[in-house]
Amino acid sequence: MGADGIHSTIRNALMLSKPDEIDFQQLQRPHVWKVLQLSMPPELQQSPPRIIRLQERNTQFGLVFGGCLPRKDGDLTALIFWQPVGSNDRINPYGITSPEELQQLLQEMLPKNFPALKLNRDQAAAFLAAQPGHE
Repeated sequence: MGADGIHSTIRNALMLSKPDEIDFQQLQRPHVWKVLQLSMPPELQQSPPRIIRLQERNTQFGLVFGGCLPRKDGDLTALIFWQPVGSNDRINPYGITSPEELQQLLQEMLPKNFPALKLNRDQAAAFLAAQPGHE
């Protein structure tokens, strides 16, 4: 089994050299994802966490999950995944359209009693306008 990417030169070479011996299948998971840049809360700057788990479930749209990873510059990068269930949530999780809704979703996804993560409006706008990637 290999998970070496869609444009794997190794897989292509194997398939050309031994086409009868290679059983190849390619699957795409139904989740999409986006990246959001965040500032590290002042309370966590002295000893930043390794990863902050993000998760929220909604009866209409389902599960939104991901994690915040610390960056070398002291800020955070959030990876947010969701599975679109309709036309309303194809571009953004839960169909959110404003920085305020994104801030609320982010707070709901954080562990209980975790310091608030503040959104930069420009970063929030970039997140909301971006097309999601596919796994």
